[in-house]
Amino acid sequence: MPVCTSASMVGRDYAIEFFIGCGDTRPQSSDYEPIGAFTSKEVTLEWDQVDPTSDASVGNLKETLATYLNYSISGDLVARVADEVGKINQIKLVKHVANPVETGGQPFAWIRMTGPDLTYECFMLISNVSLSAPTTDVVTRS
Repeated sequence: MPVCTSASMVGRDYAIEFFIGCGDTRPQSSDYEPIGAFTSKEVTLEWDQVDPTSDASVGNLKETLATYLNYSISGDLVARVADEVGKINQIKLVKHVANPVETGGQPFAWIRMTGPDLTYECFMLISNVSLSAPTTDVVTRS
């Protein structure tokens, strides 16, 4: 029987994992823990810019310089009773953000998003975690 392949990728082809630690030591690949079942994932890369334009700018054209790269990952997770490891890791990450003792009072963690074409790995400040538990719908985390 032939194996059919697709020319497209879907979101489930990407996995997001985390490691709670400081930025001075990159974790080993085996140190990362899966966060759980995501319904969506997004990576954003955006440069901060400054405008150094002055009366000495060539041709009176506006100048722009890139300064720092902002890197963010976001996603929505579904809480599943059967996903014991994912559920435990989600709770571990939420507790770390609420009380980041392990990283000196700042909610830092290494995040890795792995897909079939690229792997994004970055030491990050986790700035937002939310939980939604509507009465008539599935429990989600973002």
